[in-house]
Amino acid sequence: SAPLSTYTGTYNDPWFGDVSIMLVEDELWFASAKSQRITGRLWPQHEHTFIARWSDRSVNADAWVMFEIDESGKSSGMKMLKLSRDSEIDYMDLDFSRIEEE
Repeated sequence: SAPLSTYTGTYNDPWFGDVSIMLVEDELWFASAKSQRITGRLWPQHEHTFIARWSDRSVNADAWVMFEIDESGKSSGMKMLKLSRDSEIDYMDLDFSRIEEE
């Protein structure tokens, strides 16, 4: 329901590092600075929640991505959960904060 630009920006988790959320044409994409394998399209599901499907399908770790929205209507952070019980990565301890852009 929110414009996709609501979510774009750079986010940081102290352990996982930086992640870029960007618009590519009319699609939202997730790109990890630490691992090129953790890059893929975000598919909208319901309010502020997306499914990340990694472009490298050998990575068995697709995820739920849930954005936190502040009072101004912009994303202030995001959390992730594994999409499948069989996922290679458990995202539940990650807590991304949006990095303020100058």
